[in-house]
Amino acid sequence: MKSHIFADALVVWAEKLKAGPNVDIADLTIASSQQPASISTQNLTVGLSLLLQLSKVNKQEWAQFVREHSIPINVEQRDSSRNVLGKLLNYLETHPEVQKNLSAKSLSSTETSPKLAKALQVLMGD
Repeated sequence: MKSHIFADALVVWAEKLKAGPNVDIADLTIASSQQPASISTQNLTVGLSLLLQLSKVNKQEWAQFVREHSIPINVEQRDSSRNVLGKLLNYLETHPEVQKNLSAKSLSSTETSPKLAKALQVLMGD
């Protein structure tokens, strides 16, 4: 998969997630009756690839990102990487000013994985 296709998929999924109900990531379901007809098979395929890639980010990378950006969420030892991602997304959704600040920062200067930083930049609309 090429980087531009991946970036486009991130943008599509970010818009779809924001348009839907605010639910925990673990409870997220995609019902065919809820999806507008405008979603192409290619977008769904790319979106699934995106979800697969995000699921591969390990807990330590998410925890480092949270620390580096002083995001006040607790990353507990029993949390999985998906739990941490869910906490992060819930926090950012309820604190749009933090999301805007993250978008404005240059994530390339952090020690967080460059791939993770770029994916989050795209998800936040940059």
